[in-house]
Amino acid sequence: RRSIFGVGAAQVLLSAALLAGLLMLTDFAWQAAVVGGIGLAMSSTAMALQLMREKGMNRSESGQLGFSVLLFQDLAVIPALALVPLLAGAADEHFDWMKIGMKVLAFVGMLIGGRYLLRPVFRFIAASGVREVFTAATLLLVLGSALFMDALGLSMALGTFIAGVLLAESEYRHELETAIDPFKGLLLGLFFISVGMSLNLGVLYTHLLWVVLSVIVLVAVKILVLYLLARLYGVRSSERM
Repeated sequence: RRSIFGVGAAQVLLSAALLAGLLMLTDFAWQAAVVGGIGLAMSSTAMALQLMREKGMNRSESGQLGFSVLLFQDLAVIPALALVPLLAGAADEHFDWMKIGMKVLAFVGMLIGGRYLLRPVFRFIAASGVREVFTAATLLLVLGSALFMDALGLSMALGTFIAGVLLAESEYRHELETAIDPFKGLLLGLFFISVGMSLNLGVLYTHLLWVVLSVIVLVAVKILVLYLLARLYGVRSSERM
């Protein structure tokens, strides 16, 4: 818990603050800089865990610390995604606090309601003894959560993430994990394909030097923050890098 909410929180906050500051120095509005800083402070959990597994770092001290950071980043996604429309509205002169308050209440209601309603629903599904029903119910929950968030004017990704959190807390999480396991590789592949297809190669080539320098600065900031935190946490010098 100390490493998750200590080192993990420090990594996200320090990296986001430094990166947001750098973005503001390049004439970004503070709202865009905050969103960009938070987004760039995150890492790909799927890719990082796969690399750690391949290098046999899972049981090492640095591997455990890295996993704690990744876990906190996953937890920080929910408030980060919820913050984006709030910051977008803050830049608007006609910012409607009442509307935002209703969105927050609906968001909290979804979390609380989902936590207590899913259990009896999945118990009813389990009584049928049909595995395919588990898969269908899981996909329905994910799609429903995404559409509900979209109807509120929030990110669909936030809805899918909340659905994942609610499913992870279910007493049938192991059965659900088994049911959706065949789709993991396919969905992960589709995610990276969609990211690749969304790239504007024309802009990339036009600003190639700027992109390369930005990547170097981003990696340098993250390495610096993680190295300092590893040193403060007492990680052996041989494992800090």
